[in-house]
Amino acid sequence: MRARPDANHGAIREACRGIGAAWVDTHGDPTIGFDAVVGYRGLLLAVEIKDGQQPPSRQRLTPNELARQADFERVGVTYHIWRSVDEAIACLEELT
Repeated sequence: MRARPDANHGAIREACRGIGAAWVDTHGDPTIGFDAVVGYRGLLLAVEIKDGQQPPSRQRLTPNELARQADFERVGVTYHIWRSVDEAIACLEELT
């Protein structure tokens, strides 16, 4: 089963690329547990995109996403969840 990206996925991807980030979509395989790998200024991030315009019940992490978040955080890696273009850009700027 192919996962559908959230409605804001493309806008977030293009905004990040616009400030120089490298972006690899992973949302096509729901077993991966996050939507993208983002590289920016020497950092590599695992990113899950949720549509901030949806009600909170539609923004919940799936069981697979929760498992991946736990895997990463167990070894000290942040699992980033972005809900808007502004949130994504702010996150990248804050980290660098």
